Amino acid sequence: MGEAILRELVSSASGSTVKAVLAPVLNHCDLHSLWEESKQAVKAAFAWFLFVVLHKYSLYFQLAVHIFEVIMFSIQIDHSYIVIERVISHIEKAKKPVAESCMAQVIHLII
Repeated sequence: MGEAILRELVSSASGSTVKAVLAPVLNHCDLHSLWEESKQAVKAAFAWFLFVVLHKYSLYFQLAVHIFEVIMFSIQIDHSYIVIERVISHIEKAKKPVAESCMAQVIHLII
């Protein structure tokens, strides 16, 4: 339901409305640490091998990617630069290098 509301909200949004929607979305991702990638160690005989081969992003990071995919695929194509511009400016304000890296990965995955 939340995804449908987000799609509806940004699908007919103008440039200034997209900017207004992105501020709380970025804030939500910060507050809930959705930017942070989590590598879970596997406790097994071949733990290192399994870790390298079966590495998966955390559910939180996947949620951040999904949120921005929904936004990118729902907004008018001529406003997509605004999303990328806002996330890049948010990267510059980030205080954690891990968060910066994950924000950059989000941009990479949604383009």
